[in-house]
Amino acid sequence: AQTGMAPHFYIMRQRLFQACRLLKETSLRQKEVASQLGFVSAAEFARAFRRHFRMTPSRFRESGSLPQSGFF
Repeated sequence: AQTGMAPHFYIMRQRLFQACRLLKETSLRQKEVASQLGFVSAAEFARAFRRHFRMTPSRFRESGSLPQSGFF
């Protein structure tokens, strides 16, 4: 099925939604989440998460939800 988005963007989107699930449902550290999802570092993961969701992974974990005006 076509998504209407570039393959790289689609893959990143899927990885970040998986990150949301891991952050919400597990006690894994951000570094471990980043590693499991194939990010080079926790810093790269945090930058991508913040860029796409306009909040840090830590803030997401604390709030449990994404902002209404999320990127996706």
